[in-house]
Amino acid sequence: EAQEDHGAYIDQIDAITFNEGFAHLVSYDQQEVRSVLWSDKKLSDIYMRSAEKMRTALLEKDPNKQKQYVYEANFGDYYSKYACMCGMIFLGRQWQKGGVYLLKKLFYQGYHGFAAKSAEMRS
Repeated sequence: EAQEDHGAYIDQIDAITFNEGFAHLVSYDQQEVRSVLWSDKKLSDIYMRSAEKMRTALLEKDPNKQKQYVYEANFGDYYSKYACMCGMIFLGRQWQKGGVYLLKKLFYQGYHGFAAKSAEMRS
């Protein structure tokens, strides 16, 4: 969690996406993970917007814009928190593919590189 506030820019984005992605996954809409249709139109649209913003954020070099991207990653309207949504929906879709086994695997891989992975920039 310290990386979310005090890490290097990419580490902050990775940590927020990882930590908040998992947190939102288990609490989304007060439903169990298996009850959510992670690929429905609403969540697909949110994921596409969030992943696009994530890809843009990960390429940002300007320190002032980076600060804004870090802020927007985890603050604001629920569905506008691009890192939370990108991480949550990515994890939900991974759960659909491989269940708890795949979620555990992703969890134990840790947060490094998770933001790019969640935005499907690399596997």
